[in-house]
Amino acid sequence: MSDTIGPELPGKLYKVNVYKQGITDSEIRALEARMQRLRIKYPHVEYFIVVSTTEAKTAKKKRIPSAGRPKVVVEGEKEPKHVHVGGMGTDGQSAYKFLEDLKERSNRSFQAKQVTYSATSNNDHAWNFIAYSFRQADWYRTSNGFDFFGNLK
Repeated sequence: MSDTIGPELPGKLYKVNVYKQGITDSEIRALEARMQRLRIKYPHVEYFIVVSTTEAKTAKKKRIPSAGRPKVVVEGEKEPKHVHVGGMGTDGQSAYKFLEDLKERSNRSFQAKQVTYSATSNNDHAWNFIAYSFRQADWYRTSNGFDFFGNLK
């Protein structure tokens, strides 16, 4: 392993770009449900979805002490709600077909070309994208097979 930010990922990470600014909660739930259904067809794919309302350059997480589990609030310059999505193939298989299906179905749902994807070039770029997404996350979900955010908490 080289001088990387995190451990070697089990596959190539793809960034999914959702260009719809001001995405609604129902559209986010629909996107997440679509990814869960596609994962049945492609069980070797791991993914995460991050929802944010904060500008990445100014985002900073702050813990607020409270009884029980401390609350984490993201402070920074606010912007319309948007999502960051990442997908990765495991077991030596690619996430390409999963992402192609996700793109087709999401663009049909949004009735416009709102979703594209691209591969990260190496392990460092992948971990930078994961950290960038987590830094501004109001909340996130993963497919529970791979802990994308374990090293960042």
